[in-house]
Amino acid sequence: MNPIIQEDGAGRPCILVDAHGEPVKQGQTVVHRDGTYTVTGGRAPKQPGSTGRVWVERGDEFGEYFPSVFGMSWTVIQPGFVI
Repeated sequence: MNPIIQEDGAGRPCILVDAHGEPVKQGQTVVHRDGTYTVTGGRAPKQPGSTGRVWVERGDEFGEYFPSVFGMSWTVIQPGFVI
């Protein structure tokens, strides 16, 4: 499974991380109060103040959510960051 990496609106590489700062990977299973989802991708923030989005699926349902719904966030990849 690959970590989810996208450029933000300023062209900086960003990675989607969980509440512990660990990279979130495509195909990873996450739990929400209404069920279990599979992470399929996401979109890094495109402007200041935005949180970006995370894309998930459950069965034949697909959704786009704020990362905080699943305890995630986008973070800029700093030099020396190890994936």
